[in-house]
Amino acid sequence: TSTQTFVIAAVQQARVLHDLLLEHSIEALANPGGEVWRNVVDATVLLAGISGGIGGAQCRTVVAHAVHNGLTQLPQSHGILHGEKVAFGILVQLRLEEMIQGSALAKASRQRLLSFYDAIGLPKSLVDLGLGEVSVEDLKIAATFACKPGSDIHHLPFKVNPEQVVEAMISTVATTSIG
Repeated sequence: TSTQTFVIAAVQQARVLHDLLLEHSIEALANPGGEVWRNVVDATVLLAGISGGIGGAQCRTVVAHAVHNGLTQLPQSHGILHGEKVAFGILVQLRLEEMIQGSALAKASRQRLLSFYDAIGLPKSLVDLGLGEVSVEDLKIAATFACKPGSDIHHLPFKVNPEQVVEAMISTVATTSIG
């Protein structure tokens, strides 16, 4: 079996999870512990584990956890929940895909996630994270850490540098595709 087959299978599982989360998260959050909530939690644990497990490094968090790890270098971020930083990191990845590759699909996905994040209360920007007053110099520290050798960010299908990561972090709610 080729690595590509595993990646395709992992991506399909991730798509199933993506669709399930978009369809059922609002209802699940309205009734914590209820049947829909349990189904969403079970599917998240199972399908995220399968996607990352069979897809390997190519199908893991890439930018989301790299941004999380970079932000942890800033004392101002220490009170922010892990999942909030990772959710923000997903927007950063989509923004990088827009800025560097000119991806219209990434822009559409980011716009859809911005609406979804609004509906479920996830942060969409540095301001939403409580980091609106962080200096560009501090963001460069976070971005440099996110881009260090061995970081998941290097699993992207294109090269990225700390300056681009800072630009993406600053512009997660932008309405245009160009930085």
